[in-house]
Amino acid sequence: MRLPCRMLGLALLGALVAHGARSEFGARLVRTPVSVPASDEFVLPAQPSELIQRPGLADSLEARVVAVTVVGPRLSPRVLTGEELPPLSELPSARRYLVQLRVDSVDELHALLPSMGQDSSGLMLGPAVLPPDLGELPVGAMKETFLAAMAPAVLFESATVMAQRERLLRLLEAGAPPRPDDRFFLAEMAARYRLENEEIGLPTLEDSLRALLRRVDTVPASLALAQAAIESGWGTSRLSVRGNNLYGQQLWSRPGRDVFGRTPAPPAFTRMARYPTVAASVCSYMLNLNTHEAYADFRMRREHMRRRAQRLDAVDLAYELRAYSERGREYVHDLVDIMRDNGLERFDADPTSGTEPAPG
Repeated sequence: MRLPCRMLGLALLGALVAHGARSEFGARLVRTPVSVPASDEFVLPAQPSELIQRPGLADSLEARVVAVTVVGPRLSPRVLTGEELPPLSELPSARRYLVQLRVDSVDELHALLPSMGQDSSGLMLGPAVLPPDLGELPVGAMKETFLAAMAPAVLFESATVMAQRERLLRLLEAGAPPRPDDRFFLAEMAARYRLENEEIGLPTLEDSLRALLRRVDTVPASLALAQAAIESGWGTSRLSVRGNNLYGQQLWSRPGRDVFGRTPAPPAFTRMARYPTVAASVCSYMLNLNTHEAYADFRMRREHMRRRAQRLDAVDLAYELRAYSERGREYVHDLVDIMRDNGLERFDADPTSGTEPAPG
């Protein structure tokens, strides 16, 4: 059944802002996520039972809440901080929440770690920031504390992407024209994952869904944690402590265009990226690997694993990230060593979820 790609409603949403990144470890291009407008974020779905209960925390924990990442019914994440953050009992209805707590020291983080992670309702708790005195711990304790602090954000963002992917898979398997809410969801996913940049002119809805599925997929937690460890010095770099930037990300200007549509100047570095929370940095990093042209081979290798119902092999995928750093293969070797030496595979999820159907 042939449906124009433009039926996905790409015109309903503005294009995401393009960014880039560089750190002392090398050069890479990064796009930071742009939230979907709040007015369209929290429309209740047909089945309210899919929503989880609003977070209920002990007073001692609720007093520490500084941010909440809310994943709405159409699976678009939004970070609430500052004046946007209402009392937890008044949060918008959503499918999942990541509640992020203020942590001022390693001692406070260690005291809160037993409360971190996911409870039976799907609520996830994690630190909003890494403690500034993390580097004062012995090396082994520093590494384990860093991993424990980072894991909730990495696992939450991975679960969000997987939920998006599973909905796309259901639409692909249904093989029917999408309902209005599905069309809005597809439009949001096409804009968020920048499908319009590389996949213009796809003849059918199936082609568009398969193109999206190549992008809307998880990054193994072991790989995400290893890259955060390298880029942030295990959470001790000034950039990670002051700006919650765990992946050395920078903001770049968009290329200027003249009246004839040409691009006379390449993008230029503007400033180092800063994020409201650790989770926002993780989200930006995953979106970058899932959208930027430099990581097309990474996405292709991952797609091949899905088609064969294989576990996502973090080591194998790491070798497709040579473009992430000017150090190339040396950078990849460091990633692999960190994953193996620290047993990071313990953080990786189920091997076969999200398998993509073979072409019909």
